Amino acid sequence: MIKKIEGIANPSIILKTAAGLFLLVPVLASALEEKPWLGTVYEFTLDTGYSYNRFTRVEGATFQPHHPFNDHLLFFDLGFTIADSFDLQVEGEFVNTPVQSFSWRSFATQGRYRLLDDITGDFASVVLGLNLRFVSERSLRDVSAPYASRLDLELFGSIGKEWSKEGKWTSRSFVYTALGQGTNGLPWVRADIVYEHNWADRQRIDIFGLSNWGFGGKHRVDLEEFNGWGRYHHQAIDLGIGYSYVFDYWGKLRFSYAHRIYAKVFPEHVNFFMLSYHLPFSLF
Repeated sequence: MIKKIEGIANPSIILKTAAGLFLLVPVLASALEEKPWLGTVYEFTLDTGYSYNRFTRVEGATFQPHHPFNDHLLFFDLGFTIADSFDLQVEGEFVNTPVQSFSWRSFATQGRYRLLDDITGDFASVVLGLNLRFVSERSLRDVSAPYASRLDLELFGSIGKEWSKEGKWTSRSFVYTALGQGTNGLPWVRADIVYEHNWADRQRIDIFGLSNWGFGGKHRVDLEEFNGWGRYHHQAIDLGIGYSYVFDYWGKLRFSYAHRIYAKVFPEHVNFFMLSYHLPFSLF
């Protein structure tokens, strides 16, 4: 018997929803969870989405691309909360860019463990985790793919605080930091900050900043010999805003826009448009 989770009432609804989304909403950028709050125990989450981004220049390149990069990225993600303080996710990405026609870009798996939970009385929610990503050879030769090597590992932590009124959260904020290392090159750090406001569990707006800092030794990008970002001293900062609508029986739909305000030895002035769908459900 299906337990009702945000209006999802039975298996046929789940299957029809998932099928419709894969047909009508070509699946977004990465959906690996960053916020420090876990779902309900034994609950699954299905995330699908579509991301379009465009850029014409790579800062620090020995020569610039001959044509603009118009990238279309699809993802699917399945998560499962195994216990009160532990969850797992798997993710697949597919991409269409000037370097590669529609093909597999990467596959990732992630595990998270919750140390503190502000919802149950702790001063903040704190989560630690690990993710492992396998990247295709073709994507490593694509400067629009932000990965370091064929196999990338990240250790990460997230800390956040939620504010509520009359039993419902009204706003929350968190900071996420990851330290990564690939099979080639030197480490990198990602640091993100997010603020989200919630109106009656129906509409939500989030503001976010994302950053990526690589510590490789190369300061010039050779597009013809490019083979991943692990050896480059790259930097990037993106700022964005998102809007989500929560349905009674059909999960959550989100649209977001982001712009790269700073880049060094990395694609610059990138515009990101993203549409995604989140569906929680349980089989128990």
